[in-house]
Amino acid sequence: RCRGPGSPEEGYAALILRAENPVPEVVDLGNAAAIDRLVARWAAEAGRNPARAERTSRRVDPVLRTVGDQLRRAVWDPLVPFLGRARLVLLVPDGELHTVSWYAFPAGRSSYLVEGETVIHLLASEDDLLELAATRPAGQGLVAVGGVNYEGRREGHPGAASPAPTPAAALPQAARRGFGVDCRSLRGAHFAPIPATAREVAAVAGLWVAAAADHQSPRAAVLTGDAATEAQLKTLAPGARVLHLATHGFFTGRSCQDEAGASRGVGGLAPTAGPVAPALTLAGLALAGANARAETRGADDGILLAEEVSTLDLRGVEWAVLSGCDTGAGSIHAGEGVVGLQRAFRLAGVRTVIMSLWGVDDEAARQWMVALYRARLLKGASTAEAVRSASRQVLAARRLRGQSAHPLFWAAFVAVGDWR
Repeated sequence: RCRGPGSPEEGYAALILRAENPVPEVVDLGNAAAIDRLVARWAAEAGRNPARAERTSRRVDPVLRTVGDQLRRAVWDPLVPFLGRARLVLLVPDGELHTVSWYAFPAGRSSYLVEGETVIHLLASEDDLLELAATRPAGQGLVAVGGVNYEGRREGHPGAASPAPTPAAALPQAARRGFGVDCRSLRGAHFAPIPATAREVAAVAGLWVAAAADHQSPRAAVLTGDAATEAQLKTLAPGARVLHLATHGFFTGRSCQDEAGASRGVGGLAPTAGPVAPALTLAGLALAGANARAETRGADDGILLAEEVSTLDLRGVEWAVLSGCDTGAGSIHAGEGVVGLQRAFRLAGVRTVIMSLWGVDDEAARQWMVALYRARLLKGASTAEAVRSASRQVLAARRLRGQSAHPLFWAAFVAVGDWR
């Protein structure tokens, strides 16, 4: 995003650097305000309209298709002639383009960009190419959080390994994973159980142990129910190789809108637009005891803020998977990216953060995550390939079952950081 010479208008421009050409090529994408309006319209249809998403057929939703075509023509199509036969494209978005799921752009009459041959991966900044090349300590094992008891047990904390997860069928099915509250704070927010997350972390841990080899620790610490505390996570996360956190995410710094449907976020805290600061104190994850936080003294109140994450030593963590609503939300700063949970985990040393751009359907998120780990652990896919494979698999499976192919169900999650 830049200001043109002698012009008061800001515009987007793409700098394209190819392996065979050390000199970047510049492509003018046009007026920034016009593109930002397209992004806002597209986001409203792609991730914020679950009721209509459920009603759409196997084909591309006509409203989403129209807006998506316009946005794709503005920010992606101008790049294609310069990409040649490149199979992997590393994108460093700026401004509102941080909120775009590029794979969800319509392509052809009824397909999406994810179904093409190009693998797209996001970087927080071009500096990632240098930072990720540096040697770092390798973590061991998996730490997975899900099936959290948000009421908690405040009289004491159980051990690191929790009892068997509560069966999903025994948990109340919430109509939504969010509640209307004062958006400027967490005061009054109540976190409902998330049924599919217990099965999700059990499946992820099972895949981890099944894929364990000499070079990979089979250790899998699964924190569910009362054991999914802030204290336990802070103790076990340093030194882990993968963190999988399936819980409510939130970002309270923007004005809010209500969300309908089963999703993994605090609907009343879903982001729309507006400046925020300081963002690291406004984003976070809900853990055990979050609903009893008013009665808790000290740091273990069930709310893990991004600011607290940033102080941990997570240099050995390869993946931090934030399987909840709006976990990629934050304050957007031109030239600096998004400041929120993503930035916090990267500051702590995590190589790759996998996060959501909007509210996610509970069961669809579980299916996507299982597909992600199967591709990574059982097939040896790179991070970029695993993300693409998971989205393609969930999309194909929904079409086969005659369910909606709307991006809300398969395109919310993106990876930022190391693509390998």
